Amino acid sequence: MKKKIFISIFSLVISLIVILSTSVTIIFYVNYEKREIINLQNDSSLIIEGINEDGLNYLTSLEDYNNRITLINDDGNVIFDNMIDASTLENHLYREEVQEALTNNYGESKRYSSSLLKRYFYVAYKLNDGNILRLSSEIFSVFYFILHDLWPIYIITIVSIITAIILARFLSKRIVDPLNNIDLDDPLSNNQYPEIEPMLIRINNQHRQILSDKEKVEKAYKIRQEFTSNVSHELKTPLHIISGYAEIIGNGIASEEDTKLFAKKILNESNRMTSLVADIMKISELENQQIKNFEDVNLKNLILQIVDDLSLSFKNNGIKLELKLNDIDIKANKDHLYSAIYNIVDNAIKYNKPNGKIIINLIINKDNRPQLSIKDTGIGISKEDQERIFERFYRVDKSRSKANGGTGLGLSIVKHTLNNMNATIQVKSQLNKGSTFIIIF
Repeated sequence: MKKKIFISIFSLVISLIVILSTSVTIIFYVNYEKREIINLQNDSSLIIEGINEDGLNYLTSLEDYNNRITLINDDGNVIFDNMIDASTLENHLYREEVQEALTNNYGESKRYSSSLLKRYFYVAYKLNDGNILRLSSEIFSVFYFILHDLWPIYIITIVSIITAIILARFLSKRIVDPLNNIDLDDPLSNNQYPEIEPMLIRINNQHRQILSDKEKVEKAYKIRQEFTSNVSHELKTPLHIISGYAEIIGNGIASEEDTKLFAKKILNESNRMTSLVADIMKISELENQQIKNFEDVNLKNLILQIVDDLSLSFKNNGIKLELKLNDIDIKANKDHLYSAIYNIVDNAIKYNKPNGKIIINLIINKDNRPQLSIKDTGIGISKEDQERIFERFYRVDKSRSKANGGTGLGLSIVKHTLNNMNATIQVKSQLNKGSTFIIIF
């Protein structure tokens, strides 16, 4: 980039210098030619006056005159020449300036002289006696003119070119250095060029996105590790229990009464594993394919059905229920939605305080969306735990969860189910004061 900028600046300056130098040369040279013609015309006027007064004798007195003087008769023969023997010169009748003078009394031309091997200006005047007076002056070539008269300008041009090289190197370095020194780790700290600000903002956004993606990848990796560890642990514990009791029964050590007890425990642990595997498969299914078979679902009737199905649980735990339900219809998969809401209400009962209270509120919120809130007066959830309760196998109170037969997958299934039905879930909670789960459809 630095090389390109240097070449661009240098080329621009050199182009300007060349254009300027060429223009100056042309202007000066054109003025020089005009000046030479005017000088010849002025000298011709003086010589004509001399001839009119003194005749040809006046011409002989001008043999040392710097410019060439030629007198030609109306037949084209040379009568006088101050530089060359007139008798040796060819007929000049058809010379351009002579023809013009014979026709218009004045003529001029510019040509290369084969006799003198030089370039000349010619002016010719027709005299009163019919003869033609011609004066000529040697014209310097452009190169001679440059070397003789314009050399200071071209010395300045050379100096300008050298200066241009130095300036181009300096400017290209000055332009490129801020770009080379951009702090890409903190793009917005660079304020040298407002023109590149959009690019720096984009780089900064990409940095943030990369960091965010990195955090997400790390979090996903950590969750996957925890998931693998939890699955192994959750399956290993009941398997050890089952194998232990089975071994005792198989060895004939257990009495008939103990055998019945052990068989019951084996069945419980088997059911627990079956429930765990079913939940894992359910999450996998929700992740890999969208929920289908949507239908019109009346949320009020669905909630009333869930409450009725859990009525015995409400009664056994002494939980009071308060319902504030509007009549609202939505499009959803009824069975999946039933399971999700059932799970939340069931948790509100399990993790409530004795003789606690649950308030279920169904409204249209300020954004004109159906909103279901399930509030309990239970043990509550800490802020740290609130961020993770929807992760697989994450339990706020591990001992109580195990006692209630929870697998730690319930809320994760709920979130996946609701996401698949374009709904969101959030939680608000305080320790020992209860929790509120809010679903917005």
